[in-house]
Amino acid sequence: MNLNRTQVAQLQALMGTILLLGCIQLTHAHVSVTSGTAYANGYYQVDLSVPHGCEGADSYRVEVVLPAGFPPVRAVLGPLGYATIEAEADTGLPTRLIWEKPEAELLDSDSHTYEVSFRTKLPAVEFVRYHFPTTQFCRDTQGVESTAAWVGINSSHDHGGGSGGADAGEKPAPSLFVYPPRSPGWNQYTAPDHLHDMSIFKDAQIVWKGSAAYSPNPVTQQLIEDDAEASTLEQIHPGEVFWIKY
Repeated sequence: MNLNRTQVAQLQALMGTILLLGCIQLTHAHVSVTSGTAYANGYYQVDLSVPHGCEGADSYRVEVVLPAGFPPVRAVLGPLGYATIEAEADTGLPTRLIWEKPEAELLDSDSHTYEVSFRTKLPAVEFVRYHFPTTQFCRDTQGVESTAAWVGINSSHDHGGGSGGADAGEKPAPSLFVYPPRSPGWNQYTAPDHLHDMSIFKDAQIVWKGSAAYSPNPVTQQLIEDDAEASTLEQIHPGEVFWIKY
């Protein structure tokens, strides 16, 4: 295929935009939970993906704060080595996990991302989101230290949504949403708290409460909206019974 000068210029502009978007995505990379769906009262491994180092320096230490009352954990040996587990003196429950690799293993450049993990048995509490405020420590070849704190926690009634910062400018803390155990077909649940974000049901066929329904499938959702006897389900309040079909 032969391109004229105008088409070449347009193609070059498009490629530049793609590269710019790629840079923006890297810039906004964040610590996140990358393991699969978590179910209440089940064993689970939390995998946290740690992005590139702070301001181009290599990451050498990661600290993860656990929610109050979180159950015992077992740290997983990984690229940052063994973890130190801090715990409450009176209960023995873990409060913080710290991974730190030896200084001799510090890299000359920001060429690697890291993953830290820990295993636990989740509490028998469903439709709850756990936040894990994480601080990333870095050091360059000149010994200059820098940090990136991923600690923002949304304090509003966003019980099913993302983990936005509590204060403007805070980077969001990684979070894990815990689902109830399920079976194929219809499942009945009682909401323990406000459920305002229907995206938590992204793998359901349909969610039903009274005459209101929601589906992540756009075709099914359109059928709900076209049904004169049904309304779109936008939120579920504490104590309300609802059904989900998986």
